[in-house]
Amino acid sequence: MNNLSENSGKRILLTGTYNSRNKGDAAMEIAASLELRRRGYEVIISTPEPAIDADTYGKNNIIPASRRQVKRGALNLIRSLLYWLTRQKRVLQNDPELVATLEADLVVDLSGDMMTEDYGVPVALSHFQPVLLARLLRTPYALLAQSIGPFTKTRLLAKNIIKNSVLVTAREDVTNRHLAALGLKSVPVTADIAFLLKPEPFSSPPKAEKPLRVGVSLSELARKTHKITGRDIVGDVFFALNALSEEQPLEVLGIPHVTGPTCDKDDRLILNELSDRGLSMTVLGDLSPGALKTAVSSCDVHIGARMHSNIAALSSSTPVIALSYSHKTAGIMQEFDLNDLVLNLGHFDSHDLKTLLSHAIASKEQISQTISQRLEATIQRSYSNFDLIDTFFQTTETGVGQET
Repeated sequence: MNNLSENSGKRILLTGTYNSRNKGDAAMEIAASLELRRRGYEVIISTPEPAIDADTYGKNNIIPASRRQVKRGALNLIRSLLYWLTRQKRVLQNDPELVATLEADLVVDLSGDMMTEDYGVPVALSHFQPVLLARLLRTPYALLAQSIGPFTKTRLLAKNIIKNSVLVTAREDVTNRHLAALGLKSVPVTADIAFLLKPEPFSSPPKAEKPLRVGVSLSELARKTHKITGRDIVGDVFFALNALSEEQPLEVLGIPHVTGPTCDKDDRLILNELSDRGLSMTVLGDLSPGALKTAVSSCDVHIGARMHSNIAALSSSTPVIALSYSHKTAGIMQEFDLNDLVLNLGHFDSHDLKTLLSHAIASKEQISQTISQRLEATIQRSYSNFDLIDTFFQTTETGVGQET
């Protein structure tokens, strides 16, 4: 790690996440901010939802991003292109995002798995925008702890963005296959930054002595993916848990990892559907990422359709069944040798889930030990993301307006 005095005055702009009501995004932002500041860097966060994020990140530490505003986003790309051509700061018209990007010593993208066409081309393009701004403003940028690809329609643009990054790290090895498909070299496989998030106190519902506690994290994206093959994710989870509860005492904890701001992005609604069908359970409210990490760790087994709920489980050596909609989930579970605990959404039913859940419960001590044996190395790989940033600054002269 660099000496703190060496990093003093160096400014890093974090970008790429949605908002702090997505607890996975918030976990990465908080963990990255704390670690970078511990190393002496100044940190600013670019967010498309500054009103929502002010309390979580601090209103003096954020600037409004434009990537989800069509008109402003397009204007900022044009202004950045004008700067590329003229080197005249006045063309930026004092837009806070452009000024922050220009004045940063490094822009760090934390979008996780948004460098992909898995969610559609428009979403991919919106997530390319912040690093395109950095490219046009001649500010170095890094893609940190990413799950990248696949690409078809945006292949050439993605290749250009990745190729011109000063640093790219992957959080699982599947990414390197997608990079090879683009004709690009492999990058270091580190680990998701959320592994560094510290748990926070959480007043969980009193846990009875005998019943097993099963945590559940679902999402509308999981419902949509499962429905492609005609399956109902709520029904399959309900019937699996209900069948298990007939065999042994069971306590179910619904753990929402996204709580708005819109209804289709509030996990509490889909979790409440389990309760509406008659499953006895407790659905938690809008907790901090650290408190949710503690909540997951209080479970004997966790069923996760949100990847960062699965990371919260792995971080505390809690056995987890991952309901996967992307290569990122399978890749991270593979790092812990837990491939057999992954179910691909759209390709399982309630019987498959119940069978795997019974197996996880019967083998929970062994699974927990398997996770524990690999956890410290994973945490160290997560720290290595920031070691590589230190190395970049050690070996490269950076500053405002540096050409990349």
